[in-house]
Amino acid sequence: MGIFSCLEKTNHSKKRFYSNYYQVYKSTHLAGNIDISYYETLNAQDLLNADIKKKFDPELLSLWGVLEMRKYVEYENGIVTNPYIPDDQNLTNLPEDTKIPNLLYVDYIKYISLNGIELKNIYIAIFEIMDLNEFYRPYVILFSKDSIGKFVQIGYGYDTNDNGNVELTISSFNYLIYLTTKGFIESPLSNKKVKLDVYDYIDDKDIGKLLKKI
Repeated sequence: MGIFSCLEKTNHSKKRFYSNYYQVYKSTHLAGNIDISYYETLNAQDLLNADIKKKFDPELLSLWGVLEMRKYVEYENGIVTNPYIPDDQNLTNLPEDTKIPNLLYVDYIKYISLNGIELKNIYIAIFEIMDLNEFYRPYVILFSKDSIGKFVQIGYGYDTNDNGNVELTISSFNYLIYLTTKGFIESPLSNKKVKLDVYDYIDDKDIGKLLKKI
């Protein structure tokens, strides 16, 4: 599976391996209102500790640990983010994969330039999530880092028209742009497109190897 081919809609999950977020959460969960960042930090550190030989970029590992834990804790607290399901839909009897996005890739992009707008040091998290017809559809979140090194969300997107393109809303752009399964960013206004140059990435297979689940 290519990095961006995972954006394709499928009738089966492309997820193979998870981090230890469930075990980390259950072993450290305490009664009361605890900041979600507490669990995120623990899961990120779990992955960093597992990377004894320093094979992976610690920024990618940290963001992976944060995101898998974040989506699970949101689910535990009744928060479901699924753009393919109406807000008034009763989620009670729906499959779990409609409620918790599966993280597939975290990509690091050094530089993007399109229509005179430039973005540097971007992290793209690619998820899949099940729709009401039990197809797995893409959901993407973009991050950058602020002046103190904290990951900050700068955009998101999903396949709004079921046409294979992820429509991205990015804070620096005043219009939607498309992310394709071939790894191109396209402008619907100018028809210009640029190929994303992925400098580094991790996927769930890397997580499986790191945690010796393979």
